[in-house]
Amino acid sequence: MDLIMQLGTQPLAHRLWQYFQHREQYVVFPSVFAESAEEVGPCAGTSGPCLVWFRDVQITPAAFNSWLQGSFIRRSTTRVFWLQQSVPAAANREELVRAINAAAVPDGVTGVRVDIFPKKLELEIGDDICAGGYPLPMHPVDFSHFLFVVLLGDKWRWSYLPKEQLWRHPPDKPAIFNTSVATAINKISEAMHVLGLQHQETAAALTNGLQQHQQQLTQTNGAQQQADAQQQQRQHNGMQESLHCQQQHTNSQQQQQQQQGHWRWAVDIGVCPGG
Repeated sequence: MDLIMQLGTQPLAHRLWQYFQHREQYVVFPSVFAESAEEVGPCAGTSGPCLVWFRDVQITPAAFNSWLQGSFIRRSTTRVFWLQQSVPAAANREELVRAINAAAVPDGVTGVRVDIFPKKLELEIGDDICAGGYPLPMHPVDFSHFLFVVLLGDKWRWSYLPKEQLWRHPPDKPAIFNTSVATAINKISEAMHVLGLQHQETAAALTNGLQQHQQQLTQTNGAQQQADAQQQQRQHNGMQESLHCQQQHTNSQQQQQQQQGHWRWAVDIGVCPGG
Protein backbone atom coordinates (compact mmCIF):
# COMPACT_ATOMS: atom_id res chain seq x y z
CA MET A 1 0.00 0.00 0.00
CA ASP A 2 0.92 3.63 -0.41
CA LEU A 3 0.46 6.22 2.30
CA ILE A 4 -0.28 9.92 1.89
CA MET A 5 0.27 12.17 4.92
CA GLN A 6 -1.13 15.68 4.90
CA LEU A 7 0.71 18.13 7.17
CA GLY A 8 -0.36 21.50 8.54
CA THR A 9 2.00 23.55 6.34
CA GLN A 10 4.29 23.01 3.38
CA PRO A 11 7.50 23.58 5.43
CA LEU A 12 6.34 20.82 7.82
CA ALA A 13 5.75 18.48 4.88
CA HIS A 14 9.20 19.31 3.49
CA ARG A 15 10.83 18.65 6.86
CA LEU A 16 9.05 15.29 7.19
CA TRP A 17 10.26 14.31 3.73
CA GLN A 18 13.80 15.36 4.66
CA TYR A 19 13.68 13.27 7.83
CA PHE A 20 12.79 10.24 5.72
CA GLN A 21 15.53 10.94 3.20
CA HIS A 22 18.04 11.00 6.09
CA ARG A 23 16.31 8.38 8.27
CA GLU A 24 19.60 6.67 9.10
CA GLN A 25 20.80 9.92 10.68
CA TYR A 26 17.63 11.02 12.48
CA VAL A 27 15.52 9.00 14.91
CA VAL A 28 12.05 9.67 13.49
CA PHE A 29 10.71 6.71 11.52
CA PRO A 30 10.56 3.03 12.47
CA SER A 31 13.42 0.89 11.18
CA VAL A 32 10.98 -0.59 8.65
CA PHE A 33 8.57 1.90 7.13
CA ALA A 34 8.51 2.49 3.35
CA GLU A 35 10.66 2.05 0.26
CA SER A 36 10.61 5.69 -0.82
CA ALA A 37 8.99 9.05 -0.20
CA GLU A 38 8.08 12.05 -2.32
CA GLU A 39 7.20 15.62 -1.40
CA VAL A 40 4.15 16.10 -3.59
CA GLY A 41 4.24 19.20 -5.75
CA PRO A 42 3.93 21.71 -7.12
CA CYS A 43 5.43 23.52 -4.16
CA ALA A 44 7.52 26.64 -3.74
CA GLY A 45 8.67 28.06 -0.44
CA THR A 46 5.77 27.97 2.00
CA SER A 47 3.08 27.19 -0.59
CA GLY A 48 2.09 23.73 -1.76
CA PRO A 49 -0.33 20.83 -1.16
CA CYS A 50 1.39 19.88 2.15
CA LEU A 51 1.50 16.19 1.16
CA VAL A 52 4.19 13.52 1.56
CA TRP A 53 3.69 10.33 -0.49
CA PHE A 54 5.23 7.16 0.96
CA ARG A 55 5.40 4.30 -1.53
CA ASP A 56 5.42 0.58 -0.74
CA VAL A 57 4.67 1.03 2.94
CA GLN A 58 5.89 -2.01 4.87
CA ILE A 59 3.90 -1.62 8.09
CA THR A 60 0.21 -2.11 8.74
CA PRO A 61 -2.20 0.78 9.41
CA ALA A 62 -2.40 -0.38 13.04
CA ALA A 63 1.41 -0.26 13.41
CA PHE A 64 1.48 3.14 11.72
CA ASN A 65 -1.17 4.47 14.11
CA SER A 66 0.82 3.25 17.10
CA TRP A 67 4.00 4.89 15.82
CA LEU A 68 2.30 8.19 14.98
CA GLN A 69 0.62 8.33 18.36
CA GLY A 70 4.02 8.42 20.07
CA SER A 71 5.73 10.74 17.58
CA PHE A 72 6.03 14.54 17.54
CA ILE A 73 4.78 14.32 13.93
CA ARG A 74 1.30 13.72 15.34
CA ARG A 75 1.09 17.42 16.22
CA SER A 76 1.51 18.40 12.56
CA THR A 77 -0.55 15.68 10.86
CA THR A 78 -4.00 16.74 9.69
CA ARG A 79 -5.10 13.78 7.51
CA VAL A 80 -3.89 10.34 6.44
CA PHE A 81 -4.83 8.48 3.23
CA TRP A 82 -4.15 4.81 2.49
CA LEU A 83 -4.12 3.81 -1.19
CA GLN A 84 -4.07 0.32 -2.70
CA GLN A 85 -1.44 0.09 -5.41
CA SER A 86 -3.59 -2.44 -7.29
CA VAL A 87 -6.27 0.21 -7.97
CA PRO A 88 -5.47 1.99 -11.27
CA ALA A 89 -5.18 5.76 -11.25
CA ALA A 90 -7.76 7.83 -13.12
CA ALA A 91 -6.72 10.49 -15.63
CA ASN A 92 -9.62 12.86 -14.84
CA ARG A 93 -12.69 13.26 -12.66
CA GLU A 94 -15.07 11.63 -15.13
CA GLU A 95 -12.88 8.54 -15.34
CA LEU A 96 -12.56 8.53 -11.56
CA VAL A 97 -16.36 8.53 -11.04
CA ARG A 98 -16.86 5.75 -13.60
CA ALA A 99 -14.13 3.60 -12.01
CA ILE A 100 -15.52 3.96 -8.47
CA ASN A 101 -19.08 3.11 -9.55
CA ALA A 102 -17.93 0.13 -11.62
CA ALA A 103 -15.65 -1.38 -8.96
CA ALA A 104 -16.70 -4.09 -6.53
CA VAL A 105 -17.28 -2.84 -2.99
CA PRO A 106 -15.33 -4.41 -0.09
CA ASP A 107 -16.94 -7.11 2.04
CA GLY A 108 -18.82 -5.89 5.05
CA VAL A 109 -19.43 -2.37 3.82
CA THR A 110 -22.60 -0.84 5.30
CA GLY A 111 -21.90 2.82 4.62
CA VAL A 112 -19.14 5.04 3.27
CA ARG A 113 -17.59 8.33 4.24
CA VAL A 114 -15.81 10.15 1.42
CA ASP A 115 -12.46 11.74 2.28
CA ILE A 116 -11.04 13.71 -0.64
CA PHE A 117 -7.99 15.83 -1.34
CA PRO A 118 -8.32 18.65 -2.25
CA LYS A 119 -10.90 19.15 0.49
CA LYS A 120 -12.71 21.87 -1.46
CA LEU A 121 -13.75 19.31 -4.10
CA GLU A 122 -15.17 16.82 -1.60
CA LEU A 123 -18.82 17.81 -1.97
CA GLU A 124 -18.68 18.09 -5.76
CA ILE A 125 -17.01 14.74 -6.33
CA GLY A 126 -19.24 13.04 -3.74
CA ASP A 127 -22.30 14.32 -5.58
CA ASP A 128 -20.85 13.12 -8.91
CA ILE A 129 -20.24 9.64 -7.49
CA CYS A 130 -23.81 9.42 -6.13
CA ALA A 131 -25.25 10.71 -9.41
CA GLY A 132 -23.35 7.97 -11.26
CA GLY A 133 -25.32 5.24 -9.51
CA TYR A 134 -23.18 4.54 -6.45
CA PRO A 135 -24.67 1.49 -4.69
CA LEU A 136 -23.77 2.40 -1.08
CA PRO A 137 -25.11 5.06 1.31
CA MET A 138 -22.79 7.92 2.12
CA HIS A 139 -22.79 9.42 5.60
CA PRO A 140 -20.26 11.50 7.59
CA VAL A 141 -20.91 9.63 10.86
CA ASP A 142 -22.80 6.37 10.25
CA PHE A 143 -20.33 4.47 8.05
CA SER A 144 -18.10 1.40 8.10
CA HIS A 145 -15.47 2.35 5.49
CA PHE A 146 -13.64 5.39 4.18
CA LEU A 147 -13.49 6.06 0.48
CA PHE A 148 -10.22 7.91 -0.12
CA VAL A 149 -9.79 10.04 -3.23
CA VAL A 150 -6.51 11.94 -3.67
CA LEU A 151 -5.26 14.10 -6.52
CA LEU A 152 -1.55 13.43 -6.98
CA GLY A 153 -0.12 15.60 -9.72
CA ASP A 154 -2.50 15.15 -12.63
CA LYS A 155 -3.77 11.68 -11.59
CA TRP A 156 -6.57 10.64 -9.26
CA ARG A 157 -5.94 7.78 -6.82
CA TRP A 158 -8.65 6.13 -4.73
CA SER A 159 -9.16 3.22 -2.30
CA TYR A 160 -11.34 1.92 0.53
CA LEU A 161 -10.24 1.43 4.15
CA PRO A 162 -12.20 0.16 7.19
CA LYS A 163 -12.76 3.09 9.53
CA GLU A 164 -11.22 1.36 12.57
CA GLN A 165 -7.88 1.20 10.75
CA LEU A 166 -7.60 4.92 10.08
CA TRP A 167 -5.61 7.20 12.36
CA ARG A 168 -7.55 10.06 13.91
CA HIS A 169 -6.25 12.74 16.27
CA PRO A 170 -7.10 11.48 19.78
CA PRO A 171 -9.66 13.64 21.61
CA ASP A 172 -7.70 13.45 24.88
CA LYS A 173 -4.46 14.84 23.40
CA PRO A 174 -3.34 18.49 23.01
CA ALA A 175 -4.55 20.41 19.99
CA ILE A 176 -2.66 19.85 16.75
CA PHE A 177 -1.57 23.49 16.60
CA ASN A 178 -0.97 24.56 20.18
CA THR A 179 -1.06 28.36 20.32
CA SER A 180 -0.18 28.68 24.01
CA VAL A 181 3.04 30.57 24.83
CA ALA A 182 4.97 29.81 21.64
CA THR A 183 6.10 26.95 19.43
CA ALA A 184 9.49 26.87 21.15
CA ILE A 185 8.46 23.96 23.38
CA ASN A 186 7.50 21.91 20.30
CA LYS A 187 10.72 22.79 18.50
CA ILE A 188 12.83 21.74 21.48
CA SER A 189 10.88 18.49 21.77
CA GLU A 190 11.32 17.78 18.05
CA ALA A 191 15.06 18.51 18.15
CA MET A 192 15.55 16.16 21.10
CA HIS A 193 13.46 13.49 19.42
CA VAL A 194 15.24 13.47 16.04
CA LEU A 195 18.63 13.43 17.76
CA GLY A 196 17.62 10.45 19.87
CA LEU A 197 17.79 12.39 23.14
CA GLN A 198 14.12 12.32 24.04
CA HIS A 199 12.59 9.62 26.21
CA GLN A 200 8.89 9.13 26.77
CA GLU A 201 8.55 11.62 29.61
CA THR A 202 10.56 14.48 28.12
CA ALA A 203 7.70 16.31 26.41
CA ALA A 204 5.49 15.95 29.46
CA ALA A 205 8.28 17.18 31.74
CA LEU A 206 8.89 20.21 29.53
CA THR A 207 5.18 20.98 29.42
CA ASN A 208 4.84 20.61 33.21
CA GLY A 209 7.85 22.85 33.77
CA LEU A 210 6.37 25.48 31.47
CA GLN A 211 3.03 25.31 33.30
CA GLN A 212 4.77 25.70 36.68
CA HIS A 213 6.66 28.71 35.34
CA GLN A 214 3.39 30.24 34.16
CA GLN A 215 1.83 29.65 37.59
CA GLN A 216 4.81 31.32 39.28
CA LEU A 217 4.50 34.29 36.95
CA THR A 218 0.79 34.52 37.72
CA GLN A 219 1.44 34.39 41.46
CA THR A 220 4.23 36.97 41.19
CA ASN A 221 2.05 39.28 39.13
CA GLY A 222 -0.79 38.85 41.64
CA ALA A 223 1.48 39.70 44.58
CA GLN A 224 2.86 42.70 42.71
CA GLN A 225 -0.63 43.93 41.93
CA GLN A 226 -1.62 43.57 45.58
CA ALA A 227 1.50 45.47 46.70
CA ASP A 228 0.76 48.22 44.17
CA ALA A 229 -2.82 48.48 45.45
CA GLN A 230 -1.59 48.74 49.04
CA GLN A 231 0.93 51.43 48.07
CA GLN A 232 -1.80 53.39 46.29
CA GLN A 233 -4.03 53.11 49.40
CA ARG A 234 -1.22 54.37 51.62
CA GLN A 235 -0.64 57.31 49.29
CA HIS A 236 -4.34 58.07 49.32
CA ASN A 237 -4.47 57.95 53.12
CA GLY A 238 -1.41 60.20 53.32
CA MET A 239 -3.05 62.75 51.05
CA GLN A 240 -6.21 62.67 53.17
CA GLU A 241 -4.18 63.26 56.35
CA SER A 242 -2.29 66.11 54.70
CA LEU A 243 -5.54 67.75 53.60
CA HIS A 244 -6.93 67.36 57.11
CA CYS A 245 -3.85 69.02 58.67
CA GLN A 246 -4.06 71.86 56.17
CA GLN A 247 -7.71 72.40 57.02
CA GLN A 248 -6.95 72.46 60.75
CA HIS A 249 -4.14 74.99 60.17
CA THR A 250 -6.46 77.17 58.10
CA ASN A 251 -9.15 77.07 60.80
CA SER A 252 -6.58 78.01 63.46
CA GLN A 253 -5.40 80.99 61.40
CA GLN A 254 -8.97 82.18 60.93
CA GLN A 255 -9.62 81.99 64.69
CA GLN A 256 -6.43 83.97 65.45
CA GLN A 257 -7.41 86.61 62.90
CA GLN A 258 -10.82 86.97 64.55
CA GLN A 259 -9.27 87.36 68.02
CA GLN A 260 -6.78 89.95 66.75
CA GLY A 261 -9.65 91.82 65.26
CA HIS A 262 -11.39 92.04 68.64
CA TRP A 263 -8.18 93.40 70.27
CA ARG A 264 -7.77 96.05 67.58
CA TRP A 265 -11.38 97.14 68.01
CA ALA A 266 -10.90 97.43 71.81
CA VAL A 267 -7.71 99.53 71.46
CA ASP A 268 -9.29 101.82 68.82
CA ILE A 269 -12.11 102.85 71.18
CA GLY A 270 -9.78 103.17 74.18
CA VAL A 271 -11.08 100.24 76.14
CA CYS A 272 -8.94 97.36 77.34
CA PRO A 273 -10.53 94.01 77.92
CA GLY A 274 -10.82 93.22 81.60
CA GLY A 275 -10.76 96.77 82.97
